[in-house]
Amino acid sequence: MRQVRKGFVPEDPAESEGLQSSTGLLISLLMRHPEIASIRFSRQNQALKFTFVVKAVLSRADWEAFVQRLRDSVEAFHSLNGFQDVPLAVRRSPYRDLTLIEIMRDVATLSQEEIALLTRITAETFAGKLVMEKDADAREPEEEEAAYQDELIQSLLDDLKVSDGGRDLIGYREAGRVFVFNKGVGNARRNTW
Repeated sequence: MRQVRKGFVPEDPAESEGLQSSTGLLISLLMRHPEIASIRFSRQNQALKFTFVVKAVLSRADWEAFVQRLRDSVEAFHSLNGFQDVPLAVRRSPYRDLTLIEIMRDVATLSQEEIALLTRITAETFAGKLVMEKDADAREPEEEEAAYQDELIQSLLDDLKVSDGGRDLIGYREAGRVFVFNKGVGNARRNTW
């Protein structure tokens, strides 16, 4: 059972609702997708940035092939769902023998299905090289549980689309727990789950 420590609760009910949606979304995504190393929510940009860590320095050809596959897949996904010219930013940062991959998407046009697509493509492309925390209790969720988690993620994402998101947040996983930090200027607070 995960421990929850109560953290900062805003006085403004609208801000509190947005903060709950954004915090809940980050927690749910990190628990559902162990491939994601961290997630940042930017209130100003109304965007999510997903970070993946690959245990290799990627060649230019491998990087370009990955980005092309990702862009083609997202474009096809959005075309089937009636969207065009959806913003997708993809960036890499080599660090020693690792590569950080950052994928940024706006919340307004993002869906749970697209997040699953982004995660699946990244995991398939870098199979065996993607850094994922090994949790002693980790297991693949059963189909019914996975469907519930996916519905929860979509619901939280829908809530976030109609709220202001509350605060800038960053979430990551460490030692079997998920941490969410409020990245407010001079006001960094931490919630632990």
